[in-house]
Amino acid sequence: MWLGNQLVVVISDPHIVKDLMITNGAIFSSRRDAFLKCKTVFKGRAVTASPYNNTWRKHRRIAMHWLNPRAVDEFTHALDFEATVMVQEMYKYGGAGKTPINPEPHAGRCSLNNMLTLVFGIRTATIEDPLVATALRLSRDA
Repeated sequence: MWLGNQLVVVISDPHIVKDLMITNGAIFSSRRDAFLKCKTVFKGRAVTASPYNNTWRKHRRIAMHWLNPRAVDEFTHALDFEATVMVQEMYKYGGAGKTPINPEPHAGRCSLNNMLTLVFGIRTATIEDPLVATALRLSRDA
């Protein structure tokens, strides 16, 4: 069956699904080639953009080390803090909802602060911090 321009196969027999996904899993584990996403945007550096190969396995192993439930529990407080600060800052910059704002620098600062806090134990104080501007520019150039 076609879903948009993508051919989709629906299999409802659990024995066939097991044979395809477990017994022959390596054949069906790769992703559709998304050149723009994989090669241009992420330059082959993302689990979701990589074909199933040694690079994908390496990226997945690294991601699973940091994203397993026990590891995430250790830094949830930092993520919650940055999300709260982001909402408060957008409220403040938007004059309590009276003025439209661009949320991009706030979301970018939130993401940057999550990375800085978890990796280096530091964070930016405002969206005017030069590091925020640099991070936003680099994220657009990716």
